[in-house]
Amino acid sequence: MKWIRRLIGLLKIGILALIVVSLIKYPGQIQSDWLGYRLQVNMIVFLAVLLIAIGLIIFVRKTLKGLFSFPQRWSAFFQKRKRQKGQKALLEGLSAIAGGELDEAEKQARIALKNIPEQPLSMVIAAQTAFMLGKNEEAIKFFQQLQQTPETCFLGLRGEALQALRQGDWSAAQRVLRQAAKLRPDSPWALKHLFEADLRLGGYDRGEAVLKQLQTRKLIDVTQQRRYQALLFWLKAQTAQHAHDYSRFQHNIKKAHERAPELVEIAVQYADYEINNESTKQAQKVLTKTWYSQPHPELLKLFKKIASEKTPLDFYRYVAGFELEDPNGFDANIILAEVAIAAKLWGQARRHLQIVHQVQETQRSCQLMALLIREETPHENETAKMWEQKALSASSGPAWVCQQCHGQQAEWDVFCTHCGNLDTVAWSLSRGTGSVKALLPNLI
Repeated sequence: MKWIRRLIGLLKIGILALIVVSLIKYPGQIQSDWLGYRLQVNMIVFLAVLLIAIGLIIFVRKTLKGLFSFPQRWSAFFQKRKRQKGQKALLEGLSAIAGGELDEAEKQARIALKNIPEQPLSMVIAAQTAFMLGKNEEAIKFFQQLQQTPETCFLGLRGEALQALRQGDWSAAQRVLRQAAKLRPDSPWALKHLFEADLRLGGYDRGEAVLKQLQTRKLIDVTQQRRYQALLFWLKAQTAQHAHDYSRFQHNIKKAHERAPELVEIAVQYADYEINNESTKQAQKVLTKTWYSQPHPELLKLFKKIASEKTPLDFYRYVAGFELEDPNGFDANIILAEVAIAAKLWGQARRHLQIVHQVQETQRSCQLMALLIREETPHENETAKMWEQKALSASSGPAWVCQQCHGQQAEWDVFCTHCGNLDTVAWSLSRGTGSVKALLPNLI
């Protein structure tokens, strides 16, 4: 293709050269008669004047066009500078948020809003910064403005919901989350938080509908689905119990236990109800099912209530005879050690405590070891004192601990009393003392 273009170029030069040579060789003249005057001009001179005139016309035209278009071009240049400044502010604002420099992020957000207000990301950064700085009214204003645009509507709803959650306003959060779930029915975030809001506000029927939506759209796995159903039935059972509707209480607590037999508090309430209604066989069935996966001291109390007529030896055999998911588990062995000491089975008690101490020495295990030594060999008083001394500095042992913030609480609940997370409290060895507030997720 290049050789064709070159050939065409050479042809044009040749034609132009031929015309110039012809004009020089045969110059000719142009003659014009006008109002009695005759004008006679050499052809070469005429063409030169014509070319100059055409050049002047083109020059004047471009100059005038440039003068008339100057304001428009200046405005375009100014707008381009504004956009560049705004885009730079966006990048610096995002970097500031990532680095935790919130004052700088707020400054850059204002610059971006001033220079490129039509850019949705400017509003997002401004909203995020206000949210992180705790400027609630300003953040809400930005979130509501984001909701006016289809592309950023869900982001605005998410931000407003998070703002309500931070303030503990579950009614406002529920309202916004319903809009978010309607806008994006496949959003796990919106539906899970809406389910939690419904549980907190006592809207159990609505919560059940949201849970079905989560199940239908396969946004939660089977295990989580089962746990959420159990929590829902357990809360329904508590409402029925407070209303003294024991028939409904039994119906809901039974369903809760069937879906999550590993939840100790549900099993304890259910078994205690059956014991009080003289249905000890059903109570034992409930307790053994939970004991299999989660041995717990509260279960032992009810086992003792059922088997109150058994001797300590028979009671040890009774409890030790129940199948365990993990025979070497920490909780089961510390409980069995206590029962074995009561039954004066020193060898069994020592074996259980050795298994416990392979995992961790706790205050309770050290106290039991001291008791075992005093009961088995009273003359080894110094050894018993040594274990009692160990108990003073040992770990407090298993407790109800949030698996998110690691805060401890006195008893199990659907919600962590420290961070408020749903279904995160479990019976486990504590990683520390006190509580750590869980941070709310950021908007971006």
